[in-house]
Amino acid sequence: MSNSDKLTNGLSFEEKLTNLKIIHPESGHLMSTVTTLDEFPGSFSLGVDVDLFNIKANHKYQIRVYIRYEGSLTDAILIHASNVIIPIENFTYFKNGLGIANGQFIFSMTPEKPGNYQLIFEFHDYDNVPKFLDEQTRYLYIIKR
Repeated sequence: MSNSDKLTNGLSFEEKLTNLKIIHPESGHLMSTVTTLDEFPGSFSLGVDVDLFNIKANHKYQIRVYIRYEGSLTDAILIHASNVIIPIENFTYFKNGLGIANGQFIFSMTPEKPGNYQLIFEFHDYDNVPKFLDEQTRYLYIIKR
């Protein structure tokens, strides 16, 4: 039986996103839940710091970022995708073919109006056949300065 077949209480703890933080790219400080813009629509950059939990070395993954505005009837919109391949020497911990690593990336968003925004971070296996693995959600309230 492979590691991916071993389940605890019906849940697999492999290939997950964890400890996802949204940060200001310039300062490295954590982003507040409430943020301001001078004008709408307006663009700004966000940084992400995330741990990749029990992933394979030298394996192609992808992290996708979607945005959704509260009250919008449209589906979430893909605004960023980052391909991830981490060599074994960059892992914090590695045992039995799986390990824990950290990654960072920057993306931009352009809110059209003030209000509540949902950011959805999806983790996909992209090595052979694309496969959804995990999801994390964060929320921002964006107001005019």
